Amino acid sequence: MEQLKHAKWQEDIARRQRALRNIDFYTNNHKPYIEKEIKRRNPSDVVDSGNETSAQFLCKYIEQDNLTEVIIDGKSVLFEEAATIAMNNGTKKQQEAFKDISKCLDYILAQTEIEVNTNRDVAVIPFVTTVNGKKIVKLEIITADMAFVKQSDKDPTQADEFYYEVGTKSNSPNVAEKITLYNMWNSKGEKYRVEINSDGIEIERELIDNTINYGYMPVVMFRDYVPMQNFWKDAVNYTVEKNFQIDLLQTGVNVSQSQNIPTLVLKNYEGSDVKKGWKFVIGTKSDGAGNEGDAKYISPNAPNEEDQKLIDMRKEQVAISNKLSPAIIKGGEFTSGYHLFLSKQDLLKYTVTLKKYYTEPIKQLCKVICDTWVGLAKYNFPANPEFMIDYAEIKYPESPKEKAEVRLLKTQEGTWSPVQSLMEDNPELEEKEAIERIKKTAGWNKLMQPANPFEEKEDAEG
Repeated sequence: MEQLKHAKWQEDIARRQRALRNIDFYTNNHKPYIEKEIKRRNPSDVVDSGNETSAQFLCKYIEQDNLTEVIIDGKSVLFEEAATIAMNNGTKKQQEAFKDISKCLDYILAQTEIEVNTNRDVAVIPFVTTVNGKKIVKLEIITADMAFVKQSDKDPTQADEFYYEVGTKSNSPNVAEKITLYNMWNSKGEKYRVEINSDGIEIERELIDNTINYGYMPVVMFRDYVPMQNFWKDAVNYTVEKNFQIDLLQTGVNVSQSQNIPTLVLKNYEGSDVKKGWKFVIGTKSDGAGNEGDAKYISPNAPNEEDQKLIDMRKEQVAISNKLSPAIIKGGEFTSGYHLFLSKQDLLKYTVTLKKYYTEPIKQLCKVICDTWVGLAKYNFPANPEFMIDYAEIKYPESPKEKAEVRLLKTQEGTWSPVQSLMEDNPELEEKEAIERIKKTAGWNKLMQPANPFEEKEDAEG
């Protein structure tokens, strides 16, 4: 039994390490992973007089491509514009109070989507802190590399206990092993500080926060899938793996480019007047026939351009597989906001599906926020609050020409007027004032029109 527990612990440690790897690639901290792979592939033989191994030589040319960051940021658009979240029931005063305390959700949801696109699972929990002598409620994002759970025996997709790392206990003369400190929430809503050693064995636990009686675990999980057999997805991040391969390829290209320099070749030459301006010099022995010496430079002409094209093509394929336009890799500009809109049609369709995964967790998180404030005796909210979520429409920049064309088309259809255009461009204008300005402008335009010589003038007496 103990062996089984140890094996499960090691398995979960491996999961957390994979999650950390994904985060490191997103934050462009993946050089150590490339170094490790290069050292694994290359022997530790000495290659030059400076006692430099082949691995050490190659590691000098490592390049970190920010592909993972570009892709994840590019597809994280659901909360690019803040969603409108409101309480449906309760009094007007309670609804206004919720509006005030839920402002923190804008940033939290935007960052949560990034973490979901990185590791598929992310938790959000409340915590109470003191600012200027007053207790307030904040939210904390717990990434998959920092947490583990004790799964429910009844449903392995649910947790009876949720642990997240908060620090490390210093080694003492009596404790030689590393002790990691965790906060733990259980299904009753109790919070503990737990000490766990490197083998996953609990050393001590202490109840640290029982001021708020949740009656449930105040840990909200955000995902882009429905868990079926396990609490964690632990899936390979396709973009990260491709980024890893591209880093290795780019490193090889960099090495090739560093060696792609003219090389001085000396043939049957013993003179000392040749200027050896390059590092690499090749000398050949005399052919014995008394031929004159020769000195010239040659270039290896390594196929760097073809290799670079291959790398760029692979990066574009990663973009397409993530429902993004290859232009996000090329860094090209779109001719219009409409073209940008068309390029993201697949992604926009995908966000419709994402809303189904995010709606319930958002409502759960809103309830957690309310219950936490009620527990602090700061507010009084309904026991079963109801919430409405209105996801903002994803907008793309529109050029002045496009805007004018759209307005003209709507005017011709009879669904728009110059008054509406003026009010849209000048939100402070009232309708009455806008109408007066339009009339005045029309009058000015009439004055500027050339006289029509064929137009019959009205008889002044008639």
